[in-house]
Amino acid sequence: MVCYFYQLFIGFCVISGEEEQCTLVRSRFVSDCNPANDTGVTRSMTHKRCTLLIVEDNSAFRQRIIHKYLTRCRVVELPKADHFTEVLNSERFHGILMDYELPGGRGDTLVTSARSSGFQGAIAGISSSEYLNRKLLQAGADAAVEKRHAYQLPGAIRYALSIAEQRIGGRECDFPE
Repeated sequence: MVCYFYQLFIGFCVISGEEEQCTLVRSRFVSDCNPANDTGVTRSMTHKRCTLLIVEDNSAFRQRIIHKYLTRCRVVELPKADHFTEVLNSERFHGILMDYELPGGRGDTLVTSARSSGFQGAIAGISSSEYLNRKLLQAGADAAVEKRHAYQLPGAIRYALSIAEQRIGGRECDFPE
């Protein structure tokens, strides 16, 4: 006989500061072999919100992706390549969203600079063409998306964070679903 187990839960989350506190109100482990097996559990879980650096010169595009995909992340905006190294070293970032064509520099050069300085976090490229995204990937980005396919950005960020987790050896933050 094959039995399948299901975990069902109801809960809520509150974001305060850098952490997201989730309270699992009820958790049920139900087996289809024995539906009477029902355990109620209440517990709390704390997750660290992702802190992302977005390096993008197009203000309207930057604001659109922040408001559409990154509302539950802490985001630091950098509209040009100038001061990239200082901003990157100013605090702990879990990931970087990097455009290719920037005032004051190119994205691939900044990716190389970040990696050579020891940045182990996720880097997702987002540029206007597949060719430029390939250059970002060759420089050390973990994932890349064309701007016209920005709807794929959350998946690219999740993928880049999973690659970074392997590099670092553990999860640093939770990117919202």
